[in-house]
Amino acid sequence: EGYGSVFGVKDSYDDVVLPGAFSVSLAEHRAAGTLPAMLWQHNPDEPCGVWTEMSEDATGLRVKGKLVLESERGKAALALLKAGAIRGLSIGFMSKSWGYDKESGIRTLSQVDLWEVSLVTFPANGRALVDSVKGVIDQIGTPADAEKILREAGFSKASATAMCSRMMRM
Repeated sequence: EGYGSVFGVKDSYDDVVLPGAFSVSLAEHRAAGTLPAMLWQHNPDEPCGVWTEMSEDATGLRVKGKLVLESERGKAALALLKAGAIRGLSIGFMSKSWGYDKESGIRTLSQVDLWEVSLVTFPANGRALVDSVKGVIDQIGTPADAEKILREAGFSKASATAMCSRMMRM
């Protein structure tokens, strides 16, 4: 999880995103039961997971997602995130409403159609970063959590329950 975009920061393309810029797009996604794509380095041929939560707060576009560890890209992304080799996030969008200052060359984005948020090596907005990476083990708080993870990994209910029971006795 982290910030896909931080408000009020001039990025390397001389764009500044304003608070509220994502509100219409996020509302449209909510109505459709979707969220923008999670891509690797803005490559539409390389999805690496899914975003599970996305909202605007006072800082920017807050995102939380889940890597697909059954895919090579998702597995590699987790390893690189855990090692700190990748920390950046970057948005892919279509500008809907903006202002442009000819003197400074800065474009101020007040509304965008958000298509995707990518894990990237070099984010355009230097403050758009992953700030938390959790692995499967970090998601286990109770025996029921462990059993659920084992079931999702393909174990039968009986096998998952038996394994958790044995581990608790240890």
